[in-house]
Amino acid sequence: MPIIAPTPPQMRLVAVDSTTGQRYVGPVPAPTPQDSEIPNPMQRPSRQPHEVSGMTGQVRFDLDLMAVLRLPQMNADYRVHVERGALSSNVVRVRVRIAG
Repeated sequence: MPIIAPTPPQMRLVAVDSTTGQRYVGPVPAPTPQDSEIPNPMQRPSRQPHEVSGMTGQVRFDLDLMAVLRLPQMNADYRVHVERGALSSNVVRVRVRIAG
């Protein structure tokens, strides 16, 4: 009998204003290959949730938080993390200062 596993939830980027508690949520954009990255010609098969249960991973990305999360154009401190279903990444503190 085949195992039917649900599609994993999409990763979401979350920023929480440290002062007000306001949450800003948006999808994590698909990664873009680096100029020096050589594409792998062999496509890896997708893993099922039961195959990755208990595994950890590391992803590094560089995003324009102001654009992705539509943060207000004002000075603020945020606690930023990534969520995927009930899982949550470590929290990074981000300080936004508007020049002028």
